[in-house]
Amino acid sequence: MTRHFLNRQVRQLAVVAISVALLAPAPLDAQTIAITGGKVYPVSGPPIENGTVLVRDGRIVAVGSNVTIPADARRVDASGKWVTPGIFNATTSLGLVEIGAVSQTVDVSAHGQGDGVVASLRVWDGFNPASPLLQVTRNDGITTAGIVPGGGLIGGQGAVISLGTGSLSDVLLKGPAAMFADIGSKGNDRGASRAEVYQRLRAVLTEARDWPRRRGRYDANGSRPLAARPVDLDALQPVLRGELPLAIDADRASDLLVALDIGREFGLKLVLTSATEGWQVADRIAASKAYVLVGALNNIPRDFATLGARQERGPG
Repeated sequence: MTRHFLNRQVRQLAVVAISVALLAPAPLDAQTIAITGGKVYPVSGPPIENGTVLVRDGRIVAVGSNVTIPADARRVDASGKWVTPGIFNATTSLGLVEIGAVSQTVDVSAHGQGDGVVASLRVWDGFNPASPLLQVTRNDGITTAGIVPGGGLIGGQGAVISLGTGSLSDVLLKGPAAMFADIGSKGNDRGASRAEVYQRLRAVLTEARDWPRRRGRYDANGSRPLAARPVDLDALQPVLRGELPLAIDADRASDLLVALDIGREFGLKLVLTSATEGWQVADRIAASKAYVLVGALNNIPRDFATLGARQERGPG
């Protein structure tokens, strides 16, 4: 993330508009906040010196140098500071992993039946809203995050949270937000070769597509063994109906093309995550209208699947 490259001086100057709103003591639906006097950096357009950002009911409603401030607004003086939009980190394990080497603090994945398919996992159920990592992340300007499952062929369902304070119900913005799968890795729970990984994912999606008409036979013990547990086949139904995106993690250009083929074959709303070599097949990705989530500032290959790493990674 870009935040790791901010020097100490920038850290001290930065003020995030949405962060101020999130951390205000009163409920967001009962207040108006005016952040005044700072140098405002909008999403688009030039910086605004001595600008004002007006937030009402948790939403930014006005930005400019001549914004009318309601009399009942709570004012936040940002003089001498920068005011920027909050950063959205789309794929994190915030609140799910505290110390990676201590298993008691890791709640990012599930075993299921050991077959790599745990589509029914709702990863936000294990979210820790009291994690000390949340405050550190807020300090770096991250105000919204996606929390995603890790491990397995189909790791489960992710969610979107705000980095405010309170219980899970207070910070959960959307859950589920997407189903997450991984075809860029091999292993005992998914396949010994890329071809087997692809085959396994197709088999599970095919089983899930047929599941509604096979359920009765299964319940009557008149069905062959399933490719996944019934609870996981149930969880995949919104994906197959196009109601829930399937986010497939892959980096190698050839893996990305397979992901596009699978998305087309099953009529999925597809998201490609990581997509290090996406620039090599940018035209195919753009034509598919798949969404792409890529990381920033990574032009060094971390493994053989990312030999084509460069800054121009996405189809945009």
